[in-house]
Amino acid sequence: MPNLPNDLEREIFKISAVSRPLCIPTLMLVAWRVKVWVEPILYRTIVIWRSARFAPTPTPIEGHPTFYRKTLIPIIKSKPPPFFRDSVRHLLIHQIPEENTQGQFILSTCSGLEDLWIFELHPLLLPILSDFPLKRLYCGLYDLLTSNQIDFTHRLFSRLTHLEVIDSRPEMNLETWSGLALIPNLTHLAFNGLYFLSLAPFLLDRCPSLRLLVSLCAELDEAAARIAAYEDAAELLRDLRFVVMDCGEFELDWQTGAHTGEDYWVRAEAFANRRRSGEIDGQGGCQYRYRGAKAERRAVLKETRVEPGG
Repeated sequence: MPNLPNDLEREIFKISAVSRPLCIPTLMLVAWRVKVWVEPILYRTIVIWRSARFAPTPTPIEGHPTFYRKTLIPIIKSKPPPFFRDSVRHLLIHQIPEENTQGQFILSTCSGLEDLWIFELHPLLLPILSDFPLKRLYCGLYDLLTSNQIDFTHRLFSRLTHLEVIDSRPEMNLETWSGLALIPNLTHLAFNGLYFLSLAPFLLDRCPSLRLLVSLCAELDEAAARIAAYEDAAELLRDLRFVVMDCGEFELDWQTGAHTGEDYWVRAEAFANRRRSGEIDGQGGCQYRYRGAKAERRAVLKETRVEPGG
């Protein structure tokens, strides 16, 4: 290897590691200093896959590593505590049940985490997450429900700018969601499913700091019909913060965002900006159609006019 300035050599190896993460274990064999430079990149985004018995297993992003708990835990135990704290920024882990000490151990080790996708957020995880610098959270919140309320003043939520709520139950009503206005830094909010469409006018009114409210729906035509039937449909459609979009491959989209920065938030924000600029009709074009990450990962914008019911 030619003699290069240390800073230049480090940047070359880091660029190589970022562009080809699966090659990082090989790069680590070049020299100890190279291992120190590139190994943290291997764990910057951790996707913990479910056991193969839980079918269907989601598709990993090609060229990026995924992990199983039983293989990740020995790696964690072999490192000094600051390593995973300083390395891991994005984590996808499907569930951590109350009795799952392995999952709790993994989560507690990643205390520098900024971006978490977890299907259900159990109350026992709150003490672990309280002081994490979380900015983005994708989760179900039902397990946090107490007497129709969720404590959105908890420290877990204090630094969040982006929140996607995955679940919905009949017990989760307007009273439940009114507390979202108490999250001090929340600018981007998304809900999953048609049920949440009816909450949109309420949330836009209660949460003036929101820059974007995204309703993720697989059935856009059904969403348009429901919106048209609302008494305040015209006002809702005029609100340029409101975007209805299809995004069926949630885990795949999250991975793409964690690895590349391109996710449904970016697409929705760009779409909202096009409405603000007048490129798309700001009165009726609140829907964004996307082919999905598997369909060549190309976004297709389509203006869909929705007329308020008379």
